[in-house]
Amino acid sequence: MGSAIGLKTDSMSSAAPASPAPGRRFASLVPAEAVKYAIVGFSGIGVNLLVMAFILRQTAVRDWRASLVASVVSTMSNYVWNNFWTFRSRSHSGMTFVRRYVVYLAVSLIGLAMTTITYALLSRALGDTLARREIADVLPISALLLCQLVAILAGTLCNYILNLTFTWPHPERG
Repeated sequence: MGSAIGLKTDSMSSAAPASPAPGRRFASLVPAEAVKYAIVGFSGIGVNLLVMAFILRQTAVRDWRASLVASVVSTMSNYVWNNFWTFRSRSHSGMTFVRRYVVYLAVSLIGLAMTTITYALLSRALGDTLARREIADVLPISALLLCQLVAILAGTLCNYILNLTFTWPHPERG
């Protein structure tokens, strides 16, 4: 029995080196900052949808303004989390924090515009479709939230690239 174990060990030791663990392969393909940015983004989706649901339930606003307010609130939340967690090594404080928030907000206007316009188009198209079928005169909140979720996803990638470039750029190496 001892020799069988010895043979097994010998054959394993002469085998090719093991491939890196799946987590290490993923880490070599996707930067940690991108993963953190995505986590913050998903939390921002939650903030956005909660604010949107609050507006839809507590007010009569159902148009692009509800989407815009929800997007601005989640943008502020995302900036704080990205600054102090995602890009901690390049985080801003004091007046630089405020100045870079202005840059972040300016960059995010592209994503905000994309989110707001996409929401307006989707909710309008869905409303028109349902009205033609005489299913409902007013879209249910869940349908509006789904439109908002799709709209959020439409602006996320461009925001990541622009914020990585302008808000938290890598320090110049000289």
